[in-house]
Amino acid sequence: MAYDLVRFNRPVFYRFAVSLLVSVLLVLGVSTAANAQDGVPEMPQGDFRVVFTEAFLVEQLETQIAPFIDNLSAYGFTISDPEIDLRDDNRIDVTVTTDVPLGSRTLTVRPTVTVALSAADNEMSIAIEEISMEGLSLPTSLLGEQLETVQAEGQVQINELLTIVERLGGIELAYVGTTEDLLVLDFNFDLTFYDLGDTEE
Repeated sequence: MAYDLVRFNRPVFYRFAVSLLVSVLLVLGVSTAANAQDGVPEMPQGDFRVVFTEAFLVEQLETQIAPFIDNLSAYGFTISDPEIDLRDDNRIDVTVTTDVPLGSRTLTVRPTVTVALSAADNEMSIAIEEISMEGLSLPTSLLGEQLETVQAEGQVQINELLTIVERLGGIELAYVGTTEDLLVLDFNFDLTFYDLGDTEE
């Protein structure tokens, strides 16, 4: 449904513009238009599209795992050099360098955690699917509660942001997808949120 912006009641339109700007800034950090790549539809599966680069996601990852790193350091473990490899099947490989204390020696390994993303009812789901190292699959219980805590906290923080954006701007998550270098999020506007009926200038 198309609306003539000239006919918008100005306060309503200003509210629309400001809430849109604030909402997008809350979610984003980086935004652009994503062309058709791999399994991601060329046209947004909603009213507008937001994309995140791998570099931006790495910055967010470093912030997210900082408490996790601090907890492990008390036991002699160190984690560094996080990398994110986006895949074209709604999955993300997260790899970090881990120093494991073994008596008087230290073993350096680089495990990869594969997570799957999905979206429903304005929420994003983050599921840990696999932990591997040098191509060898490891049990997901290897890192136990620590890894589950990082996963759960990350999912909660993302969904809290989505809830804020919905309440602030009437914007809901409609789709999540990945290409080999972009995380793609599509959103819908709830136009009834702005009372865009027959208004006067």
